[in-house]
Amino acid sequence: MERFYATLFLVLIGLGAAFLSLEYGIGTATAPQAGYFPLLLSILLTGLSTIAAIREYAGRHGPGLGAWPLRQLVFIMVALVVFAVLIGGGTAIGLPGAGLLPATFFLVLIASRAASMIHPKESLVLAVILATVSWAIFKELLGLPVPLWPWSY
Repeated sequence: MERFYATLFLVLIGLGAAFLSLEYGIGTATAPQAGYFPLLLSILLTGLSTIAAIREYAGRHGPGLGAWPLRQLVFIMVALVVFAVLIGGGTAIGLPGAGLLPATFFLVLIASRAASMIHPKESLVLAVILATVSWAIFKELLGLPVPLWPWSY
């Protein structure tokens, strides 16, 4: 039964992502806009999760999932929410974006706390490295107009 509830949770995530992707332009297959690819992925997630939920409900399930790793789930979810707010998604609640570098830094810093074996100093080093790599890839290599800092908006 645990797998059934897990697949229902994924269905809800897929539906939520599909709803949010509609806020962006969808476009067409030959001229896709910003919401096209997220909509396709969310439809795929919703469809596959629905199939899995039906199969689980019908009784075709294997061994149970066991205990949920709550510490890891909480840290990863919090890291994703913090990233979304810092990258610019906080405008809906009146918060300005902080830019790519702080958002990536805090994403890695918070998410790395999910693993109890990682030392805080290692988390800091990893956060700095990954923030730098994200700047190099998205700003320099791909040339995307991504704000790096709060004052870049």
